Amino acid sequence: MDEQINENFIIRKVKKYHFYDGVIQSYIENYTYDNWLSSSEFGIYEKSIVKIEELNIELFSKKNKPLTTFNEYFKLDNLKLISRYFDMSLYNSPNNSFLVTQNHSFDNFYISLTSSKLNNFVIIYGIGGSRFPESIYIHGIWELVFIPIQLKQE
Repeated sequence: MDEQINENFIIRKVKKYHFYDGVIQSYIENYTYDNWLSSSEFGIYEKSIVKIEELNIELFSKKNKPLTTFNEYFKLDNLKLISRYFDMSLYNSPNNSFLVTQNHSFDNFYISLTSSKLNNFVIIYGIGGSRFPESIYIHGIWELVFIPIQLKQE
């Protein structure tokens, strides 16, 4: 896993996980997943999960938030911080700002923050499609590890 140190936590990018799109389960070994959904029916793809070890994380859940200022969840400063730590680009328009990636500039991106007894995970994924979700791009999964000390800046 790649590591990045920032003050009082370490961010590790998760390299291996399982992705289930409601029909097909895939084992991912290279950080990202980019493919068509097996079904365009909401009742099927809403069952999509990411499995890390024994933890199942639902992707189409009310707790997952769109990475845009067009809602009550994120302000522009939040998106700037997320873009810096999770390798995304901030797109600004007069009425809205949102995050994209270089190869997925038209996807709607979401963030999932999930805690287990031992770990905290951030999943960022994008949904693509012209009229309904047709594809999914898992930009990455990061494990956040808290360090109970303050690190000195030199």
